[in-house]
Amino acid sequence: MISKKPLPLLIEFNKQLTLIVKQKHYKTALTLIHKLTSSKITSLDTYIYNISINCYSHLRHVDLGFATFGTIIKHGHTPFISTYNTLLKGLVLEDRVSEAEILFKKLVREGICEPNEVTYGTVINGVCKSGGSDMAVKLVKFMEERGCRATTKVYSMVIDGLCKDKRVDCALAMLDEMVRNKVFPDVVTFNSLVYGLCSFGRWDEAKEMIVEMGRGGISPDVRTFNILVDAFCKEGMVEDGRRVVGVMVERGERPDVVTYSALIDGYCLRGQMKEAKEVFDYMVGNKIEPNIITFNSLINGYCRRANIDAAVELFREVTRRKLEPTVSTYSTLLYGLFKVGRCIEALKLFEHMQSVDVTPNFITYSVLLDGLCKNHRVDEALTMFRIIIKNGVHPNVVLFTVLIDGCCKNGKIGIAMDLFSELCASGLQPNVVTYNAMTNGLCNEGLIEEAKELVMKMEKNGAISNSVTYNIILQGVLKWKTREDVLLHLKEMEGRSFLVDASSFYLLLRSIPAKERDSNFADLIQKLVPREVLKSQSRLAKLAS
Repeated sequence: MISKKPLPLLIEFNKQLTLIVKQKHYKTALTLIHKLTSSKITSLDTYIYNISINCYSHLRHVDLGFATFGTIIKHGHTPFISTYNTLLKGLVLEDRVSEAEILFKKLVREGICEPNEVTYGTVINGVCKSGGSDMAVKLVKFMEERGCRATTKVYSMVIDGLCKDKRVDCALAMLDEMVRNKVFPDVVTFNSLVYGLCSFGRWDEAKEMIVEMGRGGISPDVRTFNILVDAFCKEGMVEDGRRVVGVMVERGERPDVVTYSALIDGYCLRGQMKEAKEVFDYMVGNKIEPNIITFNSLINGYCRRANIDAAVELFREVTRRKLEPTVSTYSTLLYGLFKVGRCIEALKLFEHMQSVDVTPNFITYSVLLDGLCKNHRVDEALTMFRIIIKNGVHPNVVLFTVLIDGCCKNGKIGIAMDLFSELCASGLQPNVVTYNAMTNGLCNEGLIEEAKELVMKMEKNGAISNSVTYNIILQGVLKWKTREDVLLHLKEMEGRSFLVDASSFYLLLRSIPAKERDSNFADLIQKLVPREVLKSQSRLAKLAS
């Protein structure tokens, strides 16, 4: 078109560029716009600049979109509301939601242009995705106060955001408001609510919501059924999940890769690998291609069962199918390799994932350090920890806790104490798991008083001790202190309503002879030891006799 003489009108270029963008060929559109810029057409119009901004936004280069916006102003053109909407969309796509909020407030405060439904929808979508469902609710009220009626799509975004923020009751209240305003929910709205209710195990309400859909003439779609299947399977109720699949098929909906992956994950979580593999074979036999999520579930299942050879073979299958392993795939396989003591293979896999540009996350680092510590390679774990920091990763509480626990369990209490001090000096707050790991290390070394002082410090700093804390100290007292000290500690546990766990109880029975257990001990044991633990001990005693 550029080579034609005379040149076509700008509107013709706009039509062609719009078609190219609809096909998602953003780079091609930008190349053509650049050619236009250098052609005999001296001044492009706002429509073409908008197309350019839209392409940059989709390509996650919104800063270049803002540069194009500057060109619009420089050439004396007036930006449309769609121009601002596209810039807002670009910021949201790049997770720069706070910047999108600033731009939106500027538009309103300075009266640059009146936001429309798309403007509000874009900002609401952004704040919901960033966990700001409160702000989203306020924005709905604000848009209606300014005479812009919220649509089903907007309400559905807010309801979805509330459900994902675990505020299901607020989402239900929003549904009521929506209906009062004569804005009617669709299948997307109901899917979000069903997801939210299922996430909290509110099964009866989820079923009622599906009935409500039927009353409104809205049929559940594949996503509705998949939400139910996934929720049941995550709760270990795979049979219920299978029944939902049956209903799904009866209603004419075809189960997809998401459906079968949820079933596979459910079986894997229950350790039923034979059944999981059967579902996998069935879906493949029905020409439904498994995705990386399917493989991740199977690899996780085999790793949990310590069947690492099967997990490794599946990992190879991922490559053969030209799927890209995710950071989760690598982290899971690392866990499995360390679990069976194949540390060298695990370290090679860790190197490989980085060589193929898969960036480890905190879960990966945690698995790596924990695996080395549990295989008594603490020095390697400490070296790796320093390399991680050197590479610009700021360790979180979990990484420090893993190392502290590893050092304590491998007799390196001094290093553990240094790490604990480093954690506190870095501005991080140790949690109860960190304190328990450190307490356990001190107790193992016979430093009971120091362990008790640490617990006092822990509670002073706002981390609440739990039953695990007191059982750790009980085991330390049983190992290093007197019978009277044990009795005093048991009374303190009674005062705090902490129960004695099975391992502490068995140690107590071994440590204190029957003839030394007076009525005080007997009473405390009856109060503090769970009934099932007492029954278990009674059965063991009968077997021994």
